[in-house]
Amino acid sequence: ATVTIVAFDQLEATALALHPGSTLLDTDLDEEYGKYVYEVELRDADGIEWDVELNALTGQVLKNHQDT
Repeated sequence: ATVTIVAFDQLEATALALHPGSTLLDTDLDEEYGKYVYEVELRDADGIEWDVELNALTGQVLKNHQDT
């Protein structure tokens, strides 16, 4: 079975749009139970780090929280 995931640059753009002026620190594609989650770590203009998780199949934002 082929799985079509959203282009990584598109997923990254979605994550960055949540925190304008942010820098991309790290990205990771995880596959759990047939679900593909693209994790993006950002640092915003204030130096705060954020974890954003996106559904890699739909581009939907699953999680957007401050990294502690």
